[in-house]
Amino acid sequence: MYRLGWSYWSRGWHYFDWLNYLAFIAAFTLRLQPFYYLRQSGFPPRPDEFINYESPMWAVVQWKNVIALNSVLTWLRLFKFLRFVPFMQLLVSTLAKAMGQLFAFSLMLFIVYFGFALAHLLAFGGEVAAFRTLPQTLFSLFRVLLNTDYFDEMWENNRLLGPLFYFGWTLLGFFVLLNMFVAILNDAIEEVKPSIPSISLGQMIATTLTSAKKKTASAIQERVLGKDHALVNKQEEDDEEEDDAMEEDDGAQDEEFAQAQSRSLEQAQEARYAQAAQAAGMVREHSSNDFDLTGITVPEEYLDPLTAQLMRDPVKLPTSKKTVDRVTMQKHFLLQPTDPFTMTPLSMSMLQPAEELKGKIEAWIESNVPPERRRGGGR
Repeated sequence: MYRLGWSYWSRGWHYFDWLNYLAFIAAFTLRLQPFYYLRQSGFPPRPDEFINYESPMWAVVQWKNVIALNSVLTWLRLFKFLRFVPFMQLLVSTLAKAMGQLFAFSLMLFIVYFGFALAHLLAFGGEVAAFRTLPQTLFSLFRVLLNTDYFDEMWENNRLLGPLFYFGWTLLGFFVLLNMFVAILNDAIEEVKPSIPSISLGQMIATTLTSAKKKTASAIQERVLGKDHALVNKQEEDDEEEDDAMEEDDGAQDEEFAQAQSRSLEQAQEARYAQAAQAAGMVREHSSNDFDLTGITVPEEYLDPLTAQLMRDPVKLPTSKKTVDRVTMQKHFLLQPTDPFTMTPLSMSMLQPAEELKGKIEAWIESNVPPERRRGGGR
């Protein structure tokens, strides 16, 4: 709920869940009330003392009512998880699709139902026991739809309104309203059915188990790769520390030789980068060295975080969400196919072009770098 924020309340099942939780809390509260009352009043009472237990017994009765209703809600919550089963998915999707039409139908049913209930109450309330009160009249009319017959009593008390109300309610309630309800559900089923995958329950279970197996294997592989990367980084750090110690022991007389050797190695490495990039078809079209940026302040968001140079073809890394120059990543991939910030596996095809940032950089170059200081020309 905290992670989803307000979007948590956009799902109808979450309201159903909270209704279920609140019912449990209400039942628990009602169940504790008698114990609290007995503790306050003292139990058992003295032989000559009278204590009114109406209040705690009322709480017990209400606890039974709430827990009975909540048992229905708890079992209905199973549909939240069974909706992924093909048949259950058809049932739940049908009810969701027909919800709007069912609401309009319920409004029309209430108008007709309540109108006939008042009519029966006024016409037969004083003579027929089944219609003596409004609630009992509502129940009696519902029982008429379930094949309970009050026609003889209505005929004996009113030869005109008895048959008129009986046939009117039967024809309108049973043959019209109930068939409209069935028609709404049938239309919803026909609309939903094409979107439900036609797979058996066994196939769905097999697919779920296969997917879970693949996810587990992928998680284990990522863990192993992460440990391997950590070991490689640790080994590299240890090697660097050993090299530093050796350089310090060599003394100042070998410093120039070490620097010259380091420069030679860097030049050789750059040459290997260029050859490998050219062979793979990843030749850089432009670089920040195409410009003389002396005295020009470049916005920080336009600089490559690894090389501190102006980016010409920025790309976004999907794992670390960092933005670097494409050529920088091409050089990095020659050493290892990973994200240089998180060391997670990464490939060239996973890079996401930052077209908006690229456009901003090009616009900044046009407005801030004079043409004579663009040695390599613009794009």
